Amino acid sequence: MAMEKERRIITSEDIARELYNPERTEMLEASPPTLEGVRPPDAEKERKMTLQEWKARGLATAPLPKEYTPGLSQEGLKTIVAEVRSEHPEVFEKYKKDLERFDGIIKEGYDSHVRGVGLRPTKSKNFCPSSRLLKPSFLVLHKWIESGFVAGPFEEPPVQDPKIIGLLFVPKDAANVRLVMDMSSPEHFSFNDGISKDYKEQYELQIATPPEVLERAKEIGPDGWVAKCDIRDAYKRYSINPSQWRLQCFRFFGLYFLDYKMVFGDTKCVHEFSHNHLLLIRAAVLPFTNLSSRNYLLCIDDLTIMVRNCQLQEGRKFLARYKYVMETVGFQLQDFDERRCKSFDFARS
Repeated sequence: MAMEKERRIITSEDIARELYNPERTEMLEASPPTLEGVRPPDAEKERKMTLQEWKARGLATAPLPKEYTPGLSQEGLKTIVAEVRSEHPEVFEKYKKDLERFDGIIKEGYDSHVRGVGLRPTKSKNFCPSSRLLKPSFLVLHKWIESGFVAGPFEEPPVQDPKIIGLLFVPKDAANVRLVMDMSSPEHFSFNDGISKDYKEQYELQIATPPEVLERAKEIGPDGWVAKCDIRDAYKRYSINPSQWRLQCFRFFGLYFLDYKMVFGDTKCVHEFSHNHLLLIRAAVLPFTNLSSRNYLLCIDDLTIMVRNCQLQEGRKFLARYKYVMETVGFQLQDFDERRCKSFDFARS
């Protein structure tokens, strides 16, 4: 009884805050992450490193691919589309054109359709606000290369007329770093300056806000269940069209790299990713359950499911179907268990 009195009741405001809490960017005192066999240098600032030193420190290397290789599965998408066409023909007809377009992106590669000033070869500098962000950056690049997202390093750019994108070193967690390619520099001649803004009308962007989460939680009521799903390396599952490779180069410690996957800093790709993610849910997940669009919230690559107690089994069915569809198409979900739904009491304490 005493334990029950001390128990803090989680409210709907708590849910909204926890599900969509902005990432903290403070760098706390902590040891940087390590990888066995990899020895990044303790550098106070960027210096020139030779390819030999890079290899001697156990850091990964990868050649530029000889040809385009899809990141997602065209055969997997065809399997999902065939299921939709067979079991829900009216849904198939509604989303047929979008599904065909998605198939084309997987086959040919994502294309930002950079034109004009965005095609100009440029060289942008990296920006690192703290020297302690440099050491973990080597491990981030090492993982990117090992995962097949980035080619390099090279002593010279591996393509003609490269656009060298500047890296932004953003603090992450206690002692880690997030590397972000600054696709909006240099001003007036950047990658993003060459992208038409028409994509904002063509592709639906879904970003659930805390007030929306709060509203939905109240709508579900005091017997609600919640589950949250996240896609691992979401944008990197898309390979880009080879025509765009020369526009996604960057430089680190005097060595050159080429990112041949979708880059988060590309203003169009966020809309493209959100549009296709929502397409898979609307066409291939939701019709296979008895839930409605009021039972989920999307924040680009993050999915939150909210169901009443009487809908719990349908919620689990939705999660199982979502896992199947996403993995069949080629996405990977983080620590996913379709049985995992959390119960919350939305009543105020």
